[in-house]
Amino acid sequence: MPGTPNVLDLVHRSCSEVAALHSEHVQIDEAAVARVAGELRQAAADVRGAVRGLPLPIKFTSLEQELTLLALYHLLDFGSGYDSLLKRQSGGRDARETLLYGILGLHLGGARLDCHKLKSFSMYDITQVFGIEASQEVPVMPGVTMAKPGPLQPLCKLLLASLNET
Repeated sequence: MPGTPNVLDLVHRSCSEVAALHSEHVQIDEAAVARVAGELRQAAADVRGAVRGLPLPIKFTSLEQELTLLALYHLLDFGSGYDSLLKRQSGGRDARETLLYGILGLHLGGARLDCHKLKSFSMYDITQVFGIEASQEVPVMPGVTMAKPGPLQPLCKLLLASLNET
């Protein structure tokens, strides 16, 4: 959302306010700050090196946006046990491809992946975003079918719980 401060701006502002309120008790060691900043730069390089194999064909507008998407990807990367079912249903996509499909769709659709968005996800959103059918139609009598939980519903419930509760 335009005009909405990012988390780093909020942390910086609150730290500055606390330091100003308690200036007689707070000292900032510039050498220690520089040392920690150097360690953080190295850690960021290590993270980027670790995720080089993740095929993300997009350019991010901020580091926060990129890290949010990567964190979400790794949070939800647990469905490989459903690969055979997913491949049959989704035209050949395994769990990781299905996950990447959904996350890239959210990003390209302009969704702000903050706690409010993730907590508001529903089962319908999971099926639409990731392209997973959670239910299946079962005939109960000639010409009449009923929707029942499908074999991928447990995966959908796990994805939903992970998004809503994390």
